[in-house]
Amino acid sequence: MKLVINGESTEVATPESLFDLVVNHLQYQDESGRYIVAVNSELVTKDRWTDVALKDNDLVDILGVITGG
Repeated sequence: MKLVINGESTEVATPESLFDLVVNHLQYQDESGRYIVAVNSELVTKDRWTDVALKDNDLVDILGVITGG
């Protein structure tokens, strides 16, 4: 499956869900809860990651939340 992840075209094995892509394929740490994810410019809350099925050519943006002052 071809996805555009953070602006880069990427071939990935077919993930079962957005959660599968973010946590298993890309190995972002799920327990931190410090990521904002959008699919095709639509924000997807963490509680919906397992419900979102990805399709070929979807645009996935993953942003890390950084705290500081």
